[in-house]
Amino acid sequence: METKDYGGKDVRFKRFAEWLLKIKEKSMAKSLGQIPFGKFKGLDIEDVPDSYLTWIKGEKWFAAREPKLCENIKKEIEYREKFNLHIVDEKHLDGG
Repeated sequence: METKDYGGKDVRFKRFAEWLLKIKEKSMAKSLGQIPFGKFKGLDIEDVPDSYLTWIKGEKWFAAREPKLCENIKKEIEYREKFNLHIVDEKHLDGG
């Protein structure tokens, strides 16, 4: 496959980068929901650390109180696992 130079990057890279940007814009445009309480109150679930999402989805009271949000949290966790994308709570890394 022939490629053309595009400012030091080949055309395949440019197309991939444009495609990735479009996907990112679409995902940023519509949040799956926000955490309604606690430490991460008001944050989109896409920005919440894995450990918190895993904990909250396992809480029966939360599933009863927020069934749609709980379902979306499960989808977010599945998405992160599928694409090996993870958000780590940095406070837990340094023992805080």
